Amino acid sequence: MSSTEPVMVWWRRKHKSYYDYLLSTVGCGKSRKYYCCCNTCERERYTDLGLLSKFGTEIEVLRYFLCRVNHCYNQVPFHIFEHAFCVTQMMYGMVWRCGLQERLGDLDVLILLTSCICHDLDHPGFNNIYQINAKTEFALQYNDISPLENHHCSVAFTVLEQHECNIFRNVSAEDYRKIREGMICCILATDMARHNEILSDFKEIIEEFDFKNRAHVNLGVGSGFITQSAARFMIWRIHSKLPQIFIA
Repeated sequence: MSSTEPVMVWWRRKHKSYYDYLLSTVGCGKSRKYYCCCNTCERERYTDLGLLSKFGTEIEVLRYFLCRVNHCYNQVPFHIFEHAFCVTQMMYGMVWRCGLQERLGDLDVLILLTSCICHDLDHPGFNNIYQINAKTEFALQYNDISPLENHHCSVAFTVLEQHECNIFRNVSAEDYRKIREGMICCILATDMARHNEILSDFKEIIEEFDFKNRAHVNLGVGSGFITQSAARFMIWRIHSKLPQIFIA
């Protein structure tokens, strides 16, 4: 590696597989104190909500998972680990403030928190419009359909395929299916091109919102989830009716 070559460029060149680069041990355990503190806070959220004991997740596995997730965020202007941290904190606050664990259940809360921390994994710093117009690898791979969000999902589950990072390895096959389906739904909902569509659909069911109706819950969760993307600025921008539904 030359003295002027960026470390990330060198590692991408050295590793033949792109995912080998993302999953390599470089940087794991060498993070600055700030990132260690963030990872500790993330672990405390899972612990505080009782998710580790309820789903049989070992604390060491969660630590490896968060370390690898941290490593998979690039140093770009906005979509960095700090942003994911803020989004997860906003969702954690919403879970407590709105009593979502009692209303939605432990599995959905697990899905929400994990989706938040993973929702911008390996973001290259350029949006979907750029990806599509430039005919990038992501756009070609995902046929111009939410290329970045599909990539974030792919990286998340590639990390989870690693045994030492698989925080879901002790859940049943049925629960894992629900987790995968839910995380994909949440992360794909962060495509800004879909925001108006999702919020518009949500507004139509506000007056008759029913927690027993899975379609209603998915829309409500999706509407709440996509607004967390503004959490970098710590602004509570959830639709005015959403807290009323969850708190009522």
